[in-house]
Amino acid sequence: MLANQLVHMKASRVQESSQGTYASCLHRYIHFCTSQLEIPLSQALPDEHMEPVPTDIIELFIAWASTKYKLATIRATLNALVDWNKSKGLDSYSVYNLHTNALIKTASIQQGPAGLPQGKTGMPKSVLRQLLAVLDKKAKSDPAKKALYIRDQAWLVLGFFGLFRR
Repeated sequence: MLANQLVHMKASRVQESSQGTYASCLHRYIHFCTSQLEIPLSQALPDEHMEPVPTDIIELFIAWASTKYKLATIRATLNALVDWNKSKGLDSYSVYNLHTNALIKTASIQQGPAGLPQGKTGMPKSVLRQLLAVLDKKAKSDPAKKALYIRDQAWLVLGFFGLFRR
């Protein structure tokens, strides 16, 4: 509710097409605070004059969001928080400080040049062959557990070709 009121207050400064983006940025932050941190809205976005959005919560948001959203989305959310602080009579340093800037830089490095979270590196075929050979030797040397070793080989092959990806 407070986020919607703030969007309407800033309507003269924000174009109509950007109002939805601005509201979704604040909503994203509020959702993180209430669902992930389980803190009340009054703590996430203080309504008092000259009381900034807590930087420790902002830092937690950046760390959480860097694995889920593009860096541009995180920056847009931080810019919405800057505007929230400005409406309370504060400057942008209360959001963009040394710690948050370092976290943004780290998130940028982790996301790579495309700005997306990078996937895990795959297993080389040579390692897969070695693992399959070891499991084959174990299956031949221990007939009682042969079915388990064959099952493990199947799991490795299926996982190698990405059949378990979403």
